[in-house]
Amino acid sequence: MEKLREYRLKNNFTNQFMADMLGISKPYYWQIEHDQKRLSYNMAIKIAEIFHLKPDDLFYDEFKKSKWFLFLFTSIFLIDNNSIFLLL
Repeated sequence: MEKLREYRLKNNFTNQFMADMLGISKPYYWQIEHDQKRLSYNMAIKIAEIFHLKPDDLFYDEFKKSKWFLFLFTSIFLIDNNSIFLLL
C-alpha cells in the first residue's frame, strides 16, 4: 500500500510506532503495508485516524487497482422488464 507508506514516511513514523498505535505487532503492520495481510475495515479506520484522514483518502485508490474492485465493478446487476442479469 504505497500511499500508506508515503504518509507514514512523510510523518516520520516508524513501522514500530504504527504497530504500537494500532495495538498490533510490527511484523503484522509491515505485512499490511506490503499487501501481505488483508486490511479489515476497522483497521483501515484506525490507520486513517492516525493521519487524521478518512479511510477512502488512504485506501480507495489501492482498492480500485485490486481484483476485488474489478470483480465488483464488472458484476453489475441490470434490471430490465422484471428480469435480472448479472454481467461477469
